[in-house]
Amino acid sequence: MCERQAGNVLSRGLKWILKRKSNQKWIFAPAEMNRNRILCLITLAAWGFLPFSGHAQSLKLGLYSEPVMTWMSSTDKEIKTRGNNLGLRMGVSGEYLFHTRWALVASTNLSINQGGSLLYQTGGNFWLESELKAPNYNLGQKPVPDNSRLTYQVQFWEAGLGLKYRLERHEEKNYYLEPLKMGIHKLLKARGAIHKDGLLTGGENILPDLQKISFSIGGGLGQERRIGRNTWLSAGICYQWYLSDLTRNHGFKTRIVSQGNQGDPNHDIYTRLPENSKTFIHSLSLRLGFVF
Repeated sequence: MCERQAGNVLSRGLKWILKRKSNQKWIFAPAEMNRNRILCLITLAAWGFLPFSGHAQSLKLGLYSEPVMTWMSSTDKEIKTRGNNLGLRMGVSGEYLFHTRWALVASTNLSINQGGSLLYQTGGNFWLESELKAPNYNLGQKPVPDNSRLTYQVQFWEAGLGLKYRLERHEEKNYYLEPLKMGIHKLLKARGAIHKDGLLTGGENILPDLQKISFSIGGGLGQERRIGRNTWLSAGICYQWYLSDLTRNHGFKTRIVSQGNQGDPNHDIYTRLPENSKTFIHSLSLRLGFVF
């Protein structure tokens, strides 16, 4: 009964995803599917793994919350990590126990205030596509001066799929290891600020300059302790690394070649360099939750 209902839900979800908005024609080429529907497809596929068994003890559901610290890194040696964000993740998970010690885990969550701060030793124009409240910071040859700190505050919706291994199985407590967890993230909101000897501008909508879809890989470990007949309290530590470049790299760096009239910086001559570095988010979180 449970398997049939889950299969019906999954089937209806797949049909909705694969239809065009404008008509009822089927799409078979993945390139034609928009990113939002791909994310939904992966989420449904992940949850579709869970009802393979009709035994209640093979399926566990969970609720969790994670205080999380995130920071950013860059492949450009002139862009340095200069601060972290404290945020929160809240979500639900499901485990399918396919072995005495192994489980397949599907999850979905909302991640708030992710990101961090980066120091740009060479200034330029980095949020070129965004409409800033202070437009002088993305107009001209070098609106952001050298050694400026740019802060990113982003919000994601995440769907994850991973493996869980229980090191020990006792009636009252278990220790577990999550050797692999893969995630796909949909960017919902992004705010940025520019600092140089103080705040230059803040609360800017920088969503147009960031990638809408990203991927991550991670793992973790923790402990589960029984607090009821079928209820466990779970606590653990998780690490996550975003494999995808956060930025779209439409901006550029500028170096001054020669100075013109010192009283008029508009006469200065600059050389423009493409800003094509890769920017990654890293996170370390404390997971607290309940497993039923």
